[in-house]
Amino acid sequence: MAPMLGFLLLCVGTSLAIPMYSEEHPPMENPDLYGGDIAGEDLYGDKSAIVGTNRLWPGGVVPYVEDPGLQETVRYMFLIGRAMDHFKRNTCVRFVPRTNEKDYIRLHPGQG
Repeated sequence: MAPMLGFLLLCVGTSLAIPMYSEEHPPMENPDLYGGDIAGEDLYGDKSAIVGTNRLWPGGVVPYVEDPGLQETVRYMFLIGRAMDHFKRNTCVRFVPRTNEKDYIRLHPGQG
């Protein structure tokens, strides 16, 4: 029994003495990859998510409609207003209420 207990204590002591994680070198992380483990293209370079210019909003004007459920949530209205202002200040995109445009976005509470 004593040899078994000694062996168990040796194993536990050894496992506690060897650091399993180092702040300087996190396991399974490569500093040259995004998130440490995702290979791919340069995620921080200039990009265009649009394949062709025919898919851009004409003149940078984006018509929108608000879902009636959105009006009930003041928080959503505040955040959407701030986001639209941010786009107006930092891009050429402008949001306008929809009149009769065929293409438009629908703002609604929730995801998607």
